[in-house]
Amino acid sequence: MFCSASAHFRNANILALSNSSANSPVGQAKQMLVSARNPATKNIYRGINQFLLSLEMMFGPQGYHLNRWLTFKQAKEKGGNVLKGSKSTPVLFFKPIRLDRDGKYYSEDTYNSMSQGQRQAIGLHKIPMAKKYAVFNVSQCENLPEAFYEAPPQEPLSEMQQDDRAEDLLLSATERMGVDLQIKESNRAFYDRSADRIVLPLREQFRGAAEKFYSTAMHELTHSTGHKSRLARTFGKAHGDIDYAREEVVAELGAAYNCAALGVAMPITENVEYIRGWLSLLKQDKKAIVSCASAAQKASDLILFDTAYQIATPQENRQAAIDKELEDARLKYYRECDEEFKLLYPDPDIS
Repeated sequence: MFCSASAHFRNANILALSNSSANSPVGQAKQMLVSARNPATKNIYRGINQFLLSLEMMFGPQGYHLNRWLTFKQAKEKGGNVLKGSKSTPVLFFKPIRLDRDGKYYSEDTYNSMSQGQRQAIGLHKIPMAKKYAVFNVSQCENLPEAFYEAPPQEPLSEMQQDDRAEDLLLSATERMGVDLQIKESNRAFYDRSADRIVLPLREQFRGAAEKFYSTAMHELTHSTGHKSRLARTFGKAHGDIDYAREEVVAELGAAYNCAALGVAMPITENVEYIRGWLSLLKQDKKAIVSCASAAQKASDLILFDTAYQIATPQENRQAAIDKELEDARLKYYRECDEEFKLLYPDPDIS
């Protein structure tokens, strides 16, 4: 059956952010250091799964220190086991199913054996079926290979210490996309959509660790991917505008994805206006976080494309192609869906 990803989103975690201070446990746990990945398959989780697992690692009640997740079966296959009483975290996987215009199901083998003409004659098409999987953090498991528990060595950057990888990505991505980048004395960082320009304050103006500069740069760089010549997202006009809030969530998630790819710590914003806008967005659209995570993943893919920091494996690139096909099928299906199917599945996680 279809299942709703939004039902698994921890709204309480976002609410906790809005009420946290720098001295609170939530306020202290404000770094997304590495991408959520499966150590058994070595694959990196994508889209909404990347966001949910990273959120669980940072703000979940257990406070996991490693962003590594695998299924009960995978833990067993690797010679380990899940600790008794451990609570799983859900992830979603979309798999296509094939139906004709009358709703009759066809297997993959049958579908592949048919010609395009035969498929068209009976209205055979693919629709995405969402399946929920339960995964566990490696900290909830024992007796796994030692490598699964080893944290990569990583020291926080000291103030004004430049990161060559981050610097190179910022310069190469803006040049490749044709974005005008200006780093100058300024009282704010921003992306000017009309001029297609990113303006960043001087590094010396960032009074903390250099992560603040790079996370800010990745935030604005993510904004630039929404330009009409690129991914053409709707930006909104001002604080309080729902589209503005949506774009800010996309930019913050995209920055987190990019920083994770670089291994740069990602401080989460404490800007009250931003958090208030995010909460307003989630109240108006419970599925917004799913679409925002998807948009952020596309933005991150565009920024990391054809660089030394592209973290997708060939298998993940294939999965990305499948994801796009499913997204297209999703939209097509809801334009053509029969009423009987809608009654059977009244709350699909399809936008």
